[in-house]
Amino acid sequence: MSFSAVDVNGRFTPEFAAYTKVTLVNRFQTYGADMGISKYGNRDGITFSEFMKAIQKNRVVNPQYARALPEHEVRSSRLNAQWNGNVPFENQKLGMIEKAYALGMIGPDGVLLPSFEAIA
Repeated sequence: MSFSAVDVNGRFTPEFAAYTKVTLVNRFQTYGADMGISKYGNRDGITFSEFMKAIQKNRVVNPQYARALPEHEVRSSRLNAQWNGNVPFENQKLGMIEKAYALGMIGPDGVLLPSFEAIA
């Protein structure tokens, strides 16, 4: 199955916005301009397609990181919805992020893990 970052109108999808949030935005917010590279190296091991496939499998990929959505993610989402005026889009994006946290796909720093294998 193929996943697209944009919809038929050329706009980013909520799924791609969620992926971007947990790969780029959270990494920049946590580590600043360094993006954590000096500490962790390249963390871009999971592609958007792999992210979506893991979400669709709905299996915990790393039990030690499986947890509830942190409140700061909810606050950030509400602020985005307030400023961009697209509440349905923001709710869908937040739902994807919440699922990624629940499935153990997000490290303790709020950034998508560089790799994972779904547990059978």
